[in-house]
Amino acid sequence: MRIVSLLPSVTRVLYALGAGDNIVGVTYACPQPDGQSKTVVSHDMFATSGYTSEQIAAFLRMLGHQAQGLFTIDEAKLEECAPDVVFLQGSCDLCVPGTSSNEGTLAGISGNTRAIMIQPHSLGEVMADIRRIGEVANRKLEAETFLSTLKQRMMKVMRLAAGAARGKRKRVLLLEWVDPPTACGLWLPELVDAAGGIPLLGSPQKPAVPTPWEQVLNANPEVIIVSPAGFGLEGATNETELLRKREGWSSLAAVASGDVYVVDGTRFFFQPDDRVIDSLELIASILYPEIFAEVHRSDALRLG
Repeated sequence: MRIVSLLPSVTRVLYALGAGDNIVGVTYACPQPDGQSKTVVSHDMFATSGYTSEQIAAFLRMLGHQAQGLFTIDEAKLEECAPDVVFLQGSCDLCVPGTSSNEGTLAGISGNTRAIMIQPHSLGEVMADIRRIGEVANRKLEAETFLSTLKQRMMKVMRLAAGAARGKRKRVLLLEWVDPPTACGLWLPELVDAAGGIPLLGSPQKPAVPTPWEQVLNANPEVIIVSPAGFGLEGATNETELLRKREGWSSLAAVASGDVYVVDGTRFFFQPDDRVIDSLELIASILYPEIFAEVHRSDALRLG
């Protein structure tokens, strides 16, 4: 079976399930373990490095108005790959290759090629998609073993967090964008809840939308986690300076107690694969360091 993966998380799962040899095409952002060299069939149209979140958001809005995606497909290379299966994501067409920008591309390849859409909105759907990837790649047993390990880790966190909270759960604001401020959506509120926190202002199982600053002030979170999607730890830390300048920032409970954290948005939260459980463990280690101090604690930078 010949597989083209246009989604880094799918590529990661395929390698984890032992199906790396079946991969013939990937995106520029997909992992390629040592000794592996796959054809890159998808490239970004806009290098975001060095730009602020406001500049990136403005560019994405422009692309949206022009009905364009952020990534482009090399149709010739895709055709050369002669895939039996192409994995696409439909959650965010501006962020990853999706249906609207690739219908023409898919129409140009063999009619025998299966197009598999990966579009999870919840933690349960993330797990279901991992199972589906295993089924498509003829790795059903490996997928079930992989999922069993992830679920065991998740249940352990939930059990320990419930005991640590002792009925008093902290109010948590997880921001996935800074300018404009945007509370988390999709599966991220579920992660906060499973880690023993109360997710604030987010939209469970729905794409995130900008959050009015007045709502942030009224919610008065006890913990704030800043992890703008696509920003590394240094970039995310720099972006947090924009929040410091907002009216009422210093009056927030999280700021007063020093419970503001920055997390690498390229490694956590947004990838629908095993890293959702890494993210769950990270949130739990922030909320209850006395219980989870050894798990991913160094991946969160606490701001003074």
